[in-house]
Amino acid sequence: MRNKSVVMLIVLLALLSLSGVVAQSDLEPITLTWRWPAIDPAGLTDLQTIQDAANEIIQAEINATLQLIPIELAEYNTTMITMAAAGEEFDLAYTAWWTFNYWQQAALGAFHPLTDLVDDYAPTLRENFPDYVWQTLTVDGEIYGLPHMLKAPGPHGWQLMQSLVEEHNFDVNSVEKYEDVVPFLDAVARNNPEFIPAIMSGAGYWEAYRSIHNLEEIINVGIGFRQNQGDLEVIDLYNTPEYVDYVTIMREWWQAGYIWDEAPTSTNSAEQLNRGVVASLTNRDLLTASGTHGGQLYTNIPLGPSVIRPNTALPHATGISRTSRNPERALMLVDLIHRNPELLRLLTYGIEGIHYELNEDGRIVRIPEAGYNITFDWPFGDTVKEGYRPVGEDPAFLERHYEMLEIGVPSRILGFQLDTEPISSELAQLRAVNDEFISQLNTGAGNPETVLPRFLEQRQATGVANIIEEVQRQVDEWVAAS
Repeated sequence: MRNKSVVMLIVLLALLSLSGVVAQSDLEPITLTWRWPAIDPAGLTDLQTIQDAANEIIQAEINATLQLIPIELAEYNTTMITMAAAGEEFDLAYTAWWTFNYWQQAALGAFHPLTDLVDDYAPTLRENFPDYVWQTLTVDGEIYGLPHMLKAPGPHGWQLMQSLVEEHNFDVNSVEKYEDVVPFLDAVARNNPEFIPAIMSGAGYWEAYRSIHNLEEIINVGIGFRQNQGDLEVIDLYNTPEYVDYVTIMREWWQAGYIWDEAPTSTNSAEQLNRGVVASLTNRDLLTASGTHGGQLYTNIPLGPSVIRPNTALPHATGISRTSRNPERALMLVDLIHRNPELLRLLTYGIEGIHYELNEDGRIVRIPEAGYNITFDWPFGDTVKEGYRPVGEDPAFLERHYEMLEIGVPSRILGFQLDTEPISSELAQLRAVNDEFISQLNTGAGNPETVLPRFLEQRQATGVANIIEEVQRQVDEWVAAS
């Protein structure tokens, strides 16, 4: 019996070795660096305390020491692009669609290819995330990043300040179309001069409007397709009946005084939201019945379809640098965080009783000036699944989050990566034209009867037809190969 047990142990060890699972005692001690964006890096005075506590877990599991390197949010994108371009050594870094752009940096070779490593060194991640996420991470046939969490594909729609809804006795159930909020906007404009009826920046509400009407962008210059159409036909989204309808509505609202008068020149309306003076806005991912901005409660009115787009399939990710000397161990660290809730909570919120407390509902309440408030809850892992949720979040969030993940429709271009090199010149010209006209049209400040024809004429002059033709060619090739 003893000999049989020995043989079985030898076989088990051999299988573990073949599968890439290595015993902690067989691993050389190393240090891994992790760079991520933070609002106030200088205020993280307890960073060393967090690292020490985290490393007690990490060293015991994978014999590695983690060094956290927060970077000022406003400087993160430039800092990381510069580091990657210069080939500076680092191990892990936060990447997403909005900063240190994942797809762009993967195409430029900033990240280590992980396709052949994920199954062996990050099996928890591989199992926990659906295929469409890994498809979204794939660039030129390779996986270069690791997902953090899934962002449920809530629909676009309106958010109306609840106190004003009640004051004007506005029936939110009457809003079936985008423009059905006009009675609310009008009541606020006439009776509440201290409030901005509709807040927006120079981009206007076009993203929400087009999404509600099943128009999706491929390139953020107005080139896209109809999500609900049979053929995947690439079109100029600004040369559609939907855009004509949109700019007509915006013009009417601008003339009626509903739209913030600084919108055409603004790139950030968050300050007004934080002041609590915004009556309404459009937003994406409206999962629950309400939300908050600037201490004010808003009623959510979803209108659009729930589509899993690239930025919802991959809202947050981790890249392992091509310069990392230990990509396998970096993978093991990320996998450890995803299977160890204690470690994830420690990195995200700090130490209970020192940096945060739990209220009676089990929600996170951060302790002010405690030395580890990283502001965000998304740099390191899936806090939706494994972490505590912050106080103030709608109690229905978790239930709705998973419900929407089940019923959300994946975009028809998840995983498609456009090579812009053949049309780089045309795109540069097209962006210049957009910069001249978009803020006028999208906010209603410009008269669409005169401005829109000039806009479309100049888009044609830049070679928009050539752009559409090239994008269509690449999309067709991608569809054929899928």
